[in-house]
Amino acid sequence: MISLRTLKEIFINASIVILSLLLTFLLLELLTRVYKSEYSFKNFLLEEKTLFTAGYPAQYDPVLGWVPKEGASGRKNVWNTEVSIEKFGIRSNGKKEMPASSDMHPILAVGDSFAFGDQVSDGHTWPAILEMLLKKKVINGGVFGYGVDQTYLRAEQLIKIFHPSIIIFSIFKDDIDRCELSQRTAAGKPYFAVIDSKLVLKNVPVPKSVSNHAVGKLRQILGYSYFVHKFMMAFYPEFWLQGEDWLRRTRVHRDGLKVTYLLIRNLEELCRVDHIKLYVMAQYTKDLNSGNMNNIVDSFSSSTTVLIDLKPILSKIKQDHADVFERLFDEHMTVEGNYCVALILQKIITKDK
Repeated sequence: MISLRTLKEIFINASIVILSLLLTFLLLELLTRVYKSEYSFKNFLLEEKTLFTAGYPAQYDPVLGWVPKEGASGRKNVWNTEVSIEKFGIRSNGKKEMPASSDMHPILAVGDSFAFGDQVSDGHTWPAILEMLLKKKVINGGVFGYGVDQTYLRAEQLIKIFHPSIIIFSIFKDDIDRCELSQRTAAGKPYFAVIDSKLVLKNVPVPKSVSNHAVGKLRQILGYSYFVHKFMMAFYPEFWLQGEDWLRRTRVHRDGLKVTYLLIRNLEELCRVDHIKLYVMAQYTKDLNSGNMNNIVDSFSSSTTVLIDLKPILSKIKQDHADVFERLFDEHMTVEGNYCVALILQKIITKDK
C-alpha cells in the first residue's frame, strides 16, 4: 500500500514537471512573439485556414487550383525569404542582368515546391542558378504544393506562352499521391481519373471554396498560441489546417501511379510534336525516401526523354562527404542544395548539346 508520504512526493514531483513544461511553453510563446513582433490575441489557425491566407503568395486559378500571385514581392511569406512573382505566376530569378542572346526558346522548369524554391530567395532557386550557369533564360514555373497532375497542366499552359526548347519536369514522391486528391491545404485542385485506360480531367473549373473542416476543440484552443501555430505550419501544415481526417475526405481514387505514368507519356508526346527536349528529374528530401517514385524510376524506358534521378548522386555525396550532404537540406533544399541540383543539370544539359 502506498503511504501518504509517497503520494505526497509523487504529487509534488508531478506538479514540478507540469509547471516546468508550462513555463517552458510560455517562454517559447513569448520568445516567438517577440522575435516576430506579434502581440495580438487571436486564433491564428482560424485566421489562416487555407493556403490562400496562410502566408503563401498564392491566388485562385480555375484550372490549376492555385498559382503564385502575380505582383507578390518581399518577405511577407511563410518562408520569410525574398519572393517575387512576375507575369503568368512565374517566380523571379533575382535581380541580375542576363547576357544578350538570340535564342528565343528558353528552358522551362516546372514542378512543386522544390522547383519553386521554398525556403530560399529568388536568386537561390535551382532554376535561377541554372540560368546563371548556362547563360540561357530559365523560366521558373514551379508551384508550391502541386501534384504531378497540376504540374502537367501548368506545363501545357506555359509551353504555349514561352515556346521552350527544353522542359525540366521535377517530381517529388508526394507529388504522385497528390494526384489522388481533389483538394489540398483546404484549397481545391484538379485531378485526373483513369477511365478505359485514358485520362479524364475532373473538378475543373476548380471550386473557389471547399468544405470547411471542423477545427476541433484541441486545435481551436492551441490556435491561440503563436508558437504552436508557427511550429505546426512549418512541420505539419496539412493536419494543422484540416485535421487528421483531411486525407480521407479529399482522396478521390488510388491511381496516383497510373495517372503519373500516363501524364508523363502525354507530356513526351507533346514535347515530340513541339520539338522540345524533356528532362524528368526525381528530387528528394534529406532522408532520400523514394516512396512511390521508385516505381516511376525503375520502369522508365523512354528513348527520347532523359531521366535524372538525383538519389544515386546525393547518396554518393552523403557517403563521401557527410558534412557537405548535411548542408544541402533544411526541410526543402538550402541555397547549397539548389546550387548542387543546378550544377548536375548544367553538366547533363551541356553534354546533350
